[in-house]
Amino acid sequence: MVFLYNNGWRNCSRSFPFSVGLFFLHALRKSSVDGKGTLLPEEVQLTVNGDSCCYENLIVAVNSRYSRPFWKRFSLRHEIESSVRSRVVHDTFFEKHETGLDFAETLFQQAISHSTVLKGDVKSYLDNFLVPKLNSFLVRFSKGPTEAKTYSEYVVACISNSYLPKLDIRWIGKTVGWGLFAAEDILLFEFIGLYTGELCFLDELPSTARGDNGYLYVFPKKTKGLVVNSQLYGNHTRFINHSTAHNVFCINVSINKVPYMAILSSSCPCGGQILWNYGEGYTFAKALPMTAEEQPPPD
Repeated sequence: MVFLYNNGWRNCSRSFPFSVGLFFLHALRKSSVDGKGTLLPEEVQLTVNGDSCCYENLIVAVNSRYSRPFWKRFSLRHEIESSVRSRVVHDTFFEKHETGLDFAETLFQQAISHSTVLKGDVKSYLDNFLVPKLNSFLVRFSKGPTEAKTYSEYVVACISNSYLPKLDIRWIGKTVGWGLFAAEDILLFEFIGLYTGELCFLDELPSTARGDNGYLYVFPKKTKGLVVNSQLYGNHTRFINHSTAHNVFCINVSINKVPYMAILSSSCPCGGQILWNYGEGYTFAKALPMTAEEQPPPD
């Protein structure tokens, strides 16, 4: 499970205001992979304990491990009440010159340039690895390929097309709960997803929704206490567990003036667990091992 607190921001950069077309999730269908229904691209890419299923069945499988169901909906974008949305879009939550994508672009350029394996060929890595894998996803699901020429353009293309690498939500045990695992090799700087949930203001959350809630992500102080609560609504990223030996990093972005946290990979082999360092204030559990083989046996 994901536990995100105020100081989770320490591992994020700044935000980037850009506008992309929102992908709206239509009515959930009672479908399966046995021919009774058609799965969405994101459902095909995401499995639970190795099995493909629709969002409805995924939520049922996850909730079945607990005494009471609490995850209600798989959300590709935030759930936002109209009153909150109007306040969010009319406020300047991020300075325009402070760009999460600029930070990621710089980090990408530096990492590739200093790599002896990649020999500093930034464009080659983008053209031969990241973009082809994204285009393979797009073509497979009858979407037009992208010609992203920079890392920033690659991230925007991933978000606008709801790109998702092959991932598996896997039960680890009673102490840790569920975790998110790579079902294929995840590339360096590959897009993992957006952290989504119910967007609200921290001071307007009932105390009961704050005390035992391990799914809150608080944006920087300049956002006036804006938080994402992924307890009831969220996607696969809500299952990313904590480790000081993390293999993802994050940036804040703005989609149609609504802030999001984008999660990017530091690379992860097939079978490895996707992990994030929640920050110094996180004390719930010790750091988790990096691979599935090192995990305790399922309960």
